[in-house]
Amino acid sequence: MHKLMHTNASQYVSKRDGVFYYIRRVPHDMRQHYAALCISFSLRTKSQRSAARAASSVTQRSEEYWLCFVANLAIWMILSISLTG
Repeated sequence: MHKLMHTNASQYVSKRDGVFYYIRRVPHDMRQHYAALCISFSLRTKSQRSAARAASSVTQRSEEYWLCFVANLAIWMILSISLTG
C-alpha cells in the first residue's frame, strides 16, 4: 500500500532551458492506473522560489490524491466482498 512520502518537494524539481519542471515517479502501487512511470510537466516559472512553492503544492495534492484513491479502493473491495459473501 502507498505510504505518504513526507519528503522535500524540491527533489522533484528540475531546470531545463531556464524553466523549472516537476518530475516524479508514480508510486509502484498506483502505476497500473497511469500510462507512464513518471509525471512530468512545466511549472512555468524561471524563479527557483516560485518553483519550490509550486512543487510543494503539487506534491501535497498528489500524495493526498493517491492516499485517498488507495483508501477508497480498499473500502470498495471490502464492500464488494461483504455484498457477495
